[in-house]
Parts: sequence; structure tokens; C-alpha cells
Amino acid sequence: MRVKQVIPAILTSILFFCAAAFAQEAASSVSAGGATDQGAAELAQDGSEANLLWVQDASGAAGAVSTVKVLLTVDQDIYGAQFDLVFDQSKLQLKPLAEDGVTLGSDAGGLVVPVLDEDAVTEANSQGTLVVMMVDTTLAAPLTAGGEKELLSVKFTVAADAEVGDVAVGLANVSLATVADEAAVEVEVSAQDGKVSIAEFQKGDVSGDGVVNIFDLLDLLKVLSGTGSAAGAVDVNGDGSTDIFDLLELLKTLAGR
Repeated sequence: MRVKQVIPAILTSILFFCAAAFAQEAASSVSAGGATDQGAAELAQDGSEANLLWVQDASGAAGAVSTVKVLLTVDQDIYGAQFDLVFDQSKLQLKPLAEDGVTLGSDAGGLVVPVLDEDAVTEANSQGTLVVMMVDTTLAAPLTAGGEKELLSVKFTVAADAEVGDVAVGLANVSLATVADEAAVEVEVSAQDGKVSIAEFQKGDVSGDGVVNIFDLLDLLKVLSGTGSAAGAVDVNGDGSTDIFDLLELLKTLAGR
């Protein structure tokens, strides 16, 4: 078979494996859970779960933006992936694509999302489920095996009336495909949920006014110098104390780093 004939055939096979029928077939090999990021990392490191897709825990305050990342550890190159990202739409809403609401992860290789537009985001916000299909259309730049890979990054706006606590962000209908002998082959994978921890104040909101700006820096300087207090979260880096490292962390936040 000639190369020009092989490539379309493989792509068709990958797309088939990433379709709903394959997702149902693969569901039997997916185990859902509520493990922490540390637990997910330990599973990947000790080899008990060679292929693991999980949602990294994130945090955010009511009315703020929280970035959630979907990570993957896999022992084979991945040419196709599909999964549902499930969330509580009464507390979390995806930001529009124009505001980078859904973007490819830094380690996604040549995988692209061929079917995703603002209408899909609107529907996801209505249903509480974002259906994601990713494919390496070139068959030359898959997500490579080994190590922890960032597959997808998603930005949620936390509802202004959301109460302090954890909101689950889960995975369902997970499917992975690699290529072998000019055809797509199913890759068994386990999935683990994550969460968005809603805090009283967002990171860097030292003044407690709901935004992070220069006034938070001024308030933190007053706290550190002993000349004033703050209504918000002064422990910016979350290490349990308020010191110069919180000031450095706030400067990074203000600089967008």
C-alpha cells in the first residue's frame, strides 16, 4: 500500500477509535476516582497505573478565574484521545475560546482539537460536560510516551455566589489510541478526577476587594512593615507564614508569571 493511501486510512481509524462507539467500548477499562495530584503521581511512578489521565487540582475564589489542567502519563505515543470533562455548571463556567478558555497543553505534541468552537463551549456550560477530541492529523507529531504530559488547559470562571469548598472536575468516556501496523490501536488507560478548591479570597487579593492589583502590594508592604493590616489573604504563597516570599509571589502574580 502506498504512503498516500496509508495515511488517510490510519486517520480514519484513529477518528473511529475516538468516536462515541469507541468511548463506550473503552469505558470498561477506565476507573474513576478522587485521588489527589500526589496520589496520581505516585501511581504513575510506582508503575501500578502505567497509563493514567488525571485532572490536576486547582483553586480559585468566588468570581475569579481558575485554571484546570488535564495531565497524562502514558507508555506509548498517542495519536488520538477523547474524553469528557465533567463539572458543576452552577459553580464553574468555561471562559470563551477567545479568552483562551480551552487550549492545548504545553506537551500535547501535534495533537489538535478539530471540533471545538464557541457553540461547543456554550453547550458545555449548559450541560456541565465538555467533550474533547484530540487527533494528530499529520501522523508525525504524536504526544510522546514517558513522563508527565500536559494535555489540555481549561479556564473556569468561578460563580460569584459559590461557597467555600471543593468542586469536583471529573473525567468520563476516556479513550486513547496509538498507531501500529498502519491502524489505530486502543490504549488502556485509567482516569482520576480532580477538584477546584474555592477559597474565600483569590491568590494575591491581600486587600480583599475581589481584584489583584497595586493596592494589594501596598497593603502587603504595610503588613510586612508592621504599619497596617489587611482584610484579604496575606499568605500569598500558601506556606503558612507571611514574609518576604509572599511579596515576591505577589510581584510574580502582578507581572503575570
